[in-house]
Amino acid sequence: MSRRGHYKKSSKQSSVVLAPERWPANDRMLWKQVQQRGDVLETSGRAANWSPRTVKNVEQGYGHWLKWLYEHHRDAMTRGPLDRVTRQNVGLYVEDMQKRLSPFTVQINLTRLGQMMVAFTETKEFGWLFRAANRLRPRSVRNKRAKMQSSYELAELGHRLMRDAEALGQKWHCHRSIHFRNGLIIALLAYRPVRLGNLAGIVIGQHLVHIGEGYTLVFAAEETKQREPLEFELPQTLNEPLAAYLAEHRPALLKLGPHAGTAGNRLWVSRDGGPLEADGLAQLIKKETKVAFGQSVNPHLFRDCAATTIAIDDPEHAHVIAPILGHSSMTTSERHYNQARTVDAGRHYHAVVAETRRKRPTKKAAGDYGL
Repeated sequence: MSRRGHYKKSSKQSSVVLAPERWPANDRMLWKQVQQRGDVLETSGRAANWSPRTVKNVEQGYGHWLKWLYEHHRDAMTRGPLDRVTRQNVGLYVEDMQKRLSPFTVQINLTRLGQMMVAFTETKEFGWLFRAANRLRPRSVRNKRAKMQSSYELAELGHRLMRDAEALGQKWHCHRSIHFRNGLIIALLAYRPVRLGNLAGIVIGQHLVHIGEGYTLVFAAEETKQREPLEFELPQTLNEPLAAYLAEHRPALLKLGPHAGTAGNRLWVSRDGGPLEADGLAQLIKKETKVAFGQSVNPHLFRDCAATTIAIDDPEHAHVIAPILGHSSMTTSERHYNQARTVDAGRHYHAVVAETRRKRPTKKAAGDYGL
């Protein structure tokens, strides 16, 4: 069989991975078992509650490991999944990856191998994989502190982009709608720093609900990383921008490009008329923030910015950041209480950001927001 039959390309990294259908039989069987949900007689597998994105990521990371074994230590493929993961093999695996891949990718691949081993064994036997990955972290993660911006500066950037877009007038209607959309995305993320997958997947009427004069975001448990439902109001300062986007700018974007009209009810529409996916969202957010601050702020960093903003500007209420980030640990009896706590936390956080925006001057942009 040709190599092409054994491997498939990963969208996350430039190398190829061993496709799951080509894994050894024992690996395929274990992987299927750990994803099965239990019942009153059987407990669920360790990966039963993983999100689809986590399943895919771990699957790719494990496929990368198996592909390396197949090419460099094919005799190991005849052993059991747990017997292959020795310190010697992993050491050689890391050494080879460091010659070809970025430090961050090496760390991620090692972490995903550890996640798969924990799922297979449901023990801490392979904890040394995570410790090894953590030792690589200082070399693979850039200093976030240098890129940090306060949430009120991020919110102000979003509002400023929307104001600049409105000032363009109808003559520049396409650019106007694109810039307005970008500003709204940044402002919404500053106020409610949801994870990128949730932000990209917002569907009007399902996740974005118009209640009274305001808007609420709702995500089901199976759509969140913590496997807990999230529901929170958006601040009043976004009511008019959201209404303007839905009534004017989104319909204009739907008519653009070769994919015009294919976005369905997805909230964010790309410049080609189709749905704006997570990768595109991340790129535009990093681009706009780099122009404004001189360094890009990736979507996930908005979450760190929110936590830091509360810690610095309102330390007495630092407890609100957990529900803001969707980190609440909820038992069944606590769900209704914590849902109310999330709403209150959101209102408090919005107030802190709005008040600080009003009182403090924001950093000047490093470049021009025009065309």
